[in-house]
Amino acid sequence: MLFLKTQPNPFRFLLYTEWIMLASCGFMAAIEAWQQRRIPLQHLCILLTLGVMGLGLPSGRSVVRYLYTAIEIGIIFYGTTLGYLHILPTLYLIVVIRSCFLFAPIERWIVAGVCLVLFLMNQAQYFQIMSGLMVSQSLQRVWMHQIAQVLVFCLGLFFVIQLVGIFAQRAKNAGTTDARASSTAAVCAAN
Repeated sequence: MLFLKTQPNPFRFLLYTEWIMLASCGFMAAIEAWQQRRIPLQHLCILLTLGVMGLGLPSGRSVVRYLYTAIEIGIIFYGTTLGYLHILPTLYLIVVIRSCFLFAPIERWIVAGVCLVLFLMNQAQYFQIMSGLMVSQSLQRVWMHQIAQVLVFCLGLFFVIQLVGIFAQRAKNAGTTDARASSTAAVCAAN
């Protein structure tokens, strides 16, 4: 018996979407490497780790699912300490997509809330950095950019939870319907 049971992502297109999102973050890392003339190995390791973690979602005990999500969030938070603030919304959305397959609706909203709080903390950190570099006349633009980014992220969280939740519920209902049809067919065959 394995300590960690995994299940594949039930919707391949969401797994491909996650990979596209991670690839776009990798592309940003490549641009950063070109501009700074160094390879951001830690950045790439973070993206690769999150990509590999997405290949199998834990199933079974909820402690393992909570630990899996905490590790994902911890990896992203580690990235923020390295200064990778520009990829955070994408990575947090990936965590929320995965949490929709791991948890009940209330727990999904808790994961989304944690991601939102961490995102807001990172935005405050970004604003502190930018406000020190900008003249006071440009701060209004930075504020407007920050507000727009927070609103877009909040809407993204809401739509991801709703959309993936609907997909998960339909898949669950289809599985229940298939199981009922199989048992009904077995009963009819026995009679």
